[in-house]
Amino acid sequence: MKYAKLAGKGFELSVLLTAFMSVLAVNPAGSDPFWVAEKYFFTASVMLSAAFFAAYCALSGRLIVPRSPYKIALAGFLIAGFTGIFTAFNTPEFFDRMFLNLSYAVFLYLIIAASAADENGGFMDKLVSALLLSAFIAACYGILQSAGIDFMPWSTNFDRRASSTLGNPNFLAGHLLLFIPLLYIYAFLEKGAARIVYAVMAIIFTTALLLTQTRGAYLGWAASVIAASAFASAFNIIKRRAAVILASAVLLAGLVFVILNPSAFDRIKSAVSMDDEAGKIRVTLWKNSMKLISDKPVFGTGAGNFPITYPYYQSANMKPADFEKADYYKSGHAHNDFIQFAAEYGLLAAGFFFMFVFVFFRCALSAMKENESGRSAAAGIAAGMIGLLVHAFFNFPFQIVPTCAAFFALAAYTCALAGRAEFDEINTEKNKYLLFACAVFLAAAAAYGAQRLTADDYLRKAKEAQHYGNLKSSFEYASEAAGVFPKGHEYLYYAGAAARQVNDTKASMDYFKRAFDLNRGDWDYAMKLFEEYVARRMGDELLAPAAAMYMVSPYSPRAIGAFGYALFMNARYKEASAVFERGMELWKDNYDFPYQVSAVYGSMGDNEKALSYALKAVSMAPEHAGALYNLAVAYYKTGNKNMAIKTARELIEKFPEQKQMAEDFIKAAK
Repeated sequence: MKYAKLAGKGFELSVLLTAFMSVLAVNPAGSDPFWVAEKYFFTASVMLSAAFFAAYCALSGRLIVPRSPYKIALAGFLIAGFTGIFTAFNTPEFFDRMFLNLSYAVFLYLIIAASAADENGGFMDKLVSALLLSAFIAACYGILQSAGIDFMPWSTNFDRRASSTLGNPNFLAGHLLLFIPLLYIYAFLEKGAARIVYAVMAIIFTTALLLTQTRGAYLGWAASVIAASAFASAFNIIKRRAAVILASAVLLAGLVFVILNPSAFDRIKSAVSMDDEAGKIRVTLWKNSMKLISDKPVFGTGAGNFPITYPYYQSANMKPADFEKADYYKSGHAHNDFIQFAAEYGLLAAGFFFMFVFVFFRCALSAMKENESGRSAAAGIAAGMIGLLVHAFFNFPFQIVPTCAAFFALAAYTCALAGRAEFDEINTEKNKYLLFACAVFLAAAAAYGAQRLTADDYLRKAKEAQHYGNLKSSFEYASEAAGVFPKGHEYLYYAGAAARQVNDTKASMDYFKRAFDLNRGDWDYAMKLFEEYVARRMGDELLAPAAAMYMVSPYSPRAIGAFGYALFMNARYKEASAVFERGMELWKDNYDFPYQVSAVYGSMGDNEKALSYALKAVSMAPEHAGALYNLAVAYYKTGNKNMAIKTARELIEKFPEQKQMAEDFIKAAK
């Protein structure tokens, strides 16, 4: 019994620490501080908590089987999500994402089990306190950042917008939205010292939210304040007049803050006037993602494969002019979670997730109606969820691990408030060794994330070495990262780039190829591999990366040139000429396309067209040696030897470094 109690305490503590630390566990100097450390800390912590739970059940002689009203929605989402394996291009990313989704579901049921195992009661209150305390620390840190005080070397600078441990203002804003209405209600209802504590927390959370300058979160915050007022008055938590006055005062204070903050005011003004590129980019992302959904309505892209598949749709609603400054516009998310779920998991799986949200609100309303002591908590949580959903229309809070973990924790708490967090007990005397085996397996599963975190640390060291000019060490560390996690395309790509810097051409091509094979939708991967093949004149191999570049950015001059050249090198002249002629239509001032197509028509034997395009290329770029040489060849093939020789001599005069090639041509022409 002594060991059973110890295991029970360990189980309870591990769940609380998971809730508390999820928002604080970061690696700001890693390859991607927004995802890696947070994701693998959470999944490892959940698996360790599950291992403690299995050990507790074995030692106590009772297996707690938690039940909740979310079971159909969660099971449906996970099952439908797993069918995405039929469309997923990158299976390691697919299973990695589904493991995270499974961890969310396990976390919810572990919270219910921990509440059932807590003999003294009060576990759910401890959980909410842990969530509020960690968010409070994050909010304070965000305020310090806005004041110019920061403790970490973040890879992205947001110009004093509060971002805290989440590394991005949008992420912090979404996380705080979940808790702010709850603090408002507690601050009004509590008395004495508790009221002061909640009031201070409410002020700090709101200040940090406003300092993120996240416009979608501002709308979500306003919606959550109005919702909190409506719930409070409808269920007699706060008198209607007081609720309306308080909500109006809070919204007015927020409006005054924004008006007095020039940076925040300018961001809102630019959004309203549509002068800000962020709004235009979001609309384009939504349109492109809707096109993706129409093509893959059942299975979506497969879990974790949205960033790999979306690039092929990124030009669907873009114009050639959009590619004047950039070759590509990739995104790892749709900047709208409603669209994101449908695009990544398919319409059926997305429907199950929204069913989960619907059940959440049913539990909250039930608690507000029937649980007098939990009414205020249910109202605050439901209002926070409304704010988060509004924010999710413009951003992606459900993609952020700490925020999603907090959402599932609050969902467990809400069904407990509604009296629907239930459990069964099964005697485990005959199965205790099986449970111990499960505990060992779950502890091993917790180590899964260590592989990715180790690779991320090696990559951090590689970037540090590169920063200080130690290219050899940079390559060694990058190679270690790729070796530790060989299915991580980002590690392979960086190892290829590091290999190129130390002139290890064999290694660079190998790493770029492996990265490209895992993620063909990434422009950089395709471009670097294409360059490697061009340097070796590997004609057959050129086609795959060049075609990928062209599919990702069919309006990009660089992609058009690469694809046309690859077709030309593979003697697919008719297709190459069509690609280059399309390039000339789109980019009339680009001399490269008539220059290239003149060579194509020359190889096809259409010498008149070759001459016409060569003349055009030279007229557009008289200082281009290749264009002059092509013109000389075109003159020769049309029978005008005099002009051919004259052009070759002009080539020698303008470009002395081409003398030998031009003299060889003149000799052959005579």
